Amino acid sequence: MTTMFMPLYVKAMSISATDNMKSWHLQNLHCANCAGKIENRVKGLDVGQVSLNAVTMDIRIERPLENMQEVLQNIVDEIEPGVKVEDSRDFALNNKARAQEGKNSPLVIRIVIGLALFGLSRILPKPQLVELLAYGILSYDILYKSIYNLLRGQLLDENFLMSVATLGALALRDFPEAVAVMLFYQIGEYLQERALHRSQKSIEALLELRPDQVSVRRDGKWTQLPPEDLVLGDLIRVLPGERLAVDSVVYEGESQVDTSAITGESRPRRVAYKDPVYSGSINLDSPMDLVVKKRYSESTLARILALVQDAGFKKAPVERFITRFSKVYTPVVVGVALLLALVPTLMGWPGDWIRRALVFLVISCPCGFVISVPLSFYAGIGKASTQGILIKGGTDLETLSKLKGIVFDKTGTLTKGEFTLQEVKAMHLSRRELIKIAASLESRSTHPIAKSIVGAHDENLYQFDRYVEIRGKGIEGYRRDERYLIGSEAFLREEGIQVDNHKHGLIHLSRGGEYLGWLELGDKLRDDTQELMQGLEKLGLRKIMLSGDKNEITQALAEEIGMDEAYGELLPEDKVKIYEELREKLSPLAFVGDGINDAPVLARSDLGIAMGGLGSDAALEAADMVLMEDKPIKILRGIEISKKTMKHLWQNIIFIFGVKVVVLVLGAFGLADMWMAVFADVGVTVLAILNALRIHS
Repeated sequence: MTTMFMPLYVKAMSISATDNMKSWHLQNLHCANCAGKIENRVKGLDVGQVSLNAVTMDIRIERPLENMQEVLQNIVDEIEPGVKVEDSRDFALNNKARAQEGKNSPLVIRIVIGLALFGLSRILPKPQLVELLAYGILSYDILYKSIYNLLRGQLLDENFLMSVATLGALALRDFPEAVAVMLFYQIGEYLQERALHRSQKSIEALLELRPDQVSVRRDGKWTQLPPEDLVLGDLIRVLPGERLAVDSVVYEGESQVDTSAITGESRPRRVAYKDPVYSGSINLDSPMDLVVKKRYSESTLARILALVQDAGFKKAPVERFITRFSKVYTPVVVGVALLLALVPTLMGWPGDWIRRALVFLVISCPCGFVISVPLSFYAGIGKASTQGILIKGGTDLETLSKLKGIVFDKTGTLTKGEFTLQEVKAMHLSRRELIKIAASLESRSTHPIAKSIVGAHDENLYQFDRYVEIRGKGIEGYRRDERYLIGSEAFLREEGIQVDNHKHGLIHLSRGGEYLGWLELGDKLRDDTQELMQGLEKLGLRKIMLSGDKNEITQALAEEIGMDEAYGELLPEDKVKIYEELREKLSPLAFVGDGINDAPVLARSDLGIAMGGLGSDAALEAADMVLMEDKPIKILRGIEISKKTMKHLWQNIIFIFGVKVVVLVLGAFGLADMWMAVFADVGVTVLAILNALRIHS
């Protein structure tokens, strides 16, 4: 295996490993800090890679034990009693069930009762018994969990910290403050839970694209089956208004289809006999019978759902930093709280030092940090997916926001890759005969230019006895002992053929050493290429183009669209080499290609962006970011979303840290009570979650 293809091999291996992983959903778990503790405990087992999505509360394990669910449930019971571990093999069905979690929560009833009793206590002459009743109703689950965790040595659990803080207030005979703190804490927890459910709306919208049943022809009659039961070659029927479950081709009927949910393109597309139709599309106006071309698990929709789900497990550098910071933050704050309670008291200093220490305990939980960062990435990735842009993880989103430059492939990326025959010059034979020879020589090639030449000829082609494709140069063929050549000017000149060189970029032909003439083909720019270049210029990103075409053609196009640098006449390995040289000067540096011919560079790049991923397995696997339709302008939209995501993410981090520091300082000087501490803990977490949700607006 050559060095050039090692990254692609490694990436393929990592994809395979991901496919073999198994995941479980932690139902009714709403504490991101507790989720992190569960993840760390599982990492201590011999199960390979472990990753937890702090937004969806799914945990993925590379090499699960035979009784993994039971082991996982035991770990969860120790850390967060009441959480149920469920198998999440069917992510779509589980997520639909998840949408129902938290509705009609008993916590709402307890909050209402507690609030009513607290209000009643304000007008009673002796309110202590009512206040204690209100406290018991609001806090019994917190107290139970804190005692349960204390017996297992978990002293820094948020339930234990809240219990100590409020019981301390009761011990100081400040009943109203204890009740109010627990009331506001529970309200905050409920709001946080509901906000987290709202954060999943973008993913739930994707999941709604999956039909539960499909009408399929079996044993001479139509029947309803789940998409997973369909096999290749099945005949399925899609009525107007129905959504397609699997990638198929039209067998009978003609209709308009809406692909907006997959591509972000609002304009419908008309399909007819033999046209491909991709899963997730909606049939708009006429019934169609389709032939299944891909199983559900391999179809575009299923792959998109899997990629979006995977994104939550891939942690960005800033997310990993916050996780490490949170592990240090809580012990430090709790340690300061103990010192604040003990040292001044033992020294006989005046002041309510125990109350000040209780403020520190309330504010010491790091949940705001732990949840706001992954939620911001989750919202950004979800927003991009609604625009037909698939970003595979938080790392890729963060890289996109920091790009210094973008390297573009030319053909099929900046241009349409649809060549048309514009001019022909034939010598010693007719124009039609020259085109026929060219089409016959190019008939076995998969290059876009070759396909265009073959498409320009509608008669039977010549059969060649021997055929050799010389990469990057041209084709050599033998017929009736005569040697034919087709290719670039340089290729024919190397073979001693004198060519007509009055134009650059021509396709030249020869037979038996005799020059036969040339063909000129043109490739049009995509409609939004110029707009993309102008947008990148405003952002200050450097623009570079790589192409296998003649250097003169490449440079002319680069000048036309405003490229900063351009390199022509490149083989695939040349593109890798030049990209790596450019990356030494510009980093991070993205590469944009078609996801097939450019797979080696996509695999090596800081951020590989594949064009036209609709139905393309290579694009979905090789790249870090996929544009689901051939619109390069969406790169600008992706950059905009990434920058907005990082802006909101850092707003949350600075806001949470700032509020906590201010309240800690005020608490140390006796200027903050536990009400303020609850706001600095739960309140700022809720506000951070709501701010993260604005990314999706």
